[in-house]
Amino acid sequence: MSSQSKRLETLKKRFEKPSRLASETSTNARKRHSVYIDEALMQRVDEMYKEVKHQLYPTEVTKSAFLEQLLALGLESIDEVKAALTV
Repeated sequence: MSSQSKRLETLKKRFEKPSRLASETSTNARKRHSVYIDEALMQRVDEMYKEVKHQLYPTEVTKSAFLEQLLALGLESIDEVKAALTV
């Protein structure tokens, strides 16, 4: 196999999907998601996160854990969320 063929094979492997086995053995239940959120709202979230993190010190609070709790509590009060969306 020529060096160019080897190079192309190596590059091709970069774009292949990972094997199913690798994803099944992952112990991390989290997945990266991208959403577009109003900038002013995200600034409020950032400020509140910093405030809560400071208040709960020395307990370590990650931003993802903070956001997960906000979302979970929002889902628990879904009727209020629906009411806010229909106003």
